[in-house]
Amino acid sequence: MLKEIKGNLFLSDITSICHGCNTHGLMGAGIARQFAQRYPKMVVEYQKLCRTGNFQIGDCYLYEAGDGRIIGNLGTQEKPGADARLEAIELSLEKFIISLNSFGYKELAMPKIGCGIGGLEWIDVCPLVEKLAEKYSFDIVVYYI
Repeated sequence: MLKEIKGNLFLSDITSICHGCNTHGLMGAGIARQFAQRYPKMVVEYQKLCRTGNFQIGDCYLYEAGDGRIIGNLGTQEKPGADARLEAIELSLEKFIISLNSFGYKELAMPKIGCGIGGLEWIDVCPLVEKLAEKYSFDIVVYYI
């Protein structure tokens, strides 16, 4: 099931959250910047993965935060800015959901991934997210401002 809520993703009670990332190791704007500010140790690992070529389009880097959250850093675009790709969102989000399933999770919270700075429109991204929610019987709550 997919549900959209106007509000702050970081105030959600859901402990598994994700967001879109580029493969250049930059989290300087948008919601990625907010993740970077909250989880600086995660950024160091993410940047190392990017530098060594171990974080590519369609990848999912999982980070277990000290606050009890598990964060999916999804490889949705190569470059920072308006470079998000639908196929990359689908691949990386599916990897995240599969990983969460293996840990027993059945829900996740996320922004309108790939939209805004990423350059995509939610009307195009939403059907991909809905399809994955249905395929894996997953509850996905999408937060927007």
